[in-house]
Amino acid sequence: MDSHIYKPGHGRFKVYVNGRRLSRCFYADTKRGIADAYATDKDGRVKLHKYRKRALSKRYRGKVDVVPYD
Repeated sequence: MDSHIYKPGHGRFKVYVNGRRLSRCFYADTKRGIADAYATDKDGRVKLHKYRKRALSKRYRGKVDVVPYD
């Protein structure tokens, strides 16, 4: 893989930040060490904004590894 930026439309990938797998990740940059994922509650559902207009996201920083699904 030559690219260092992964986002929807580039296939399915497993994203790891500092060795921990992220679920619902929608953006990863291995060069800058940034991964963005949708914020989830304790039941695994995506958290929504106060007025339910958009999903909340969380930014993770560290060593980002991207592995394609087999």
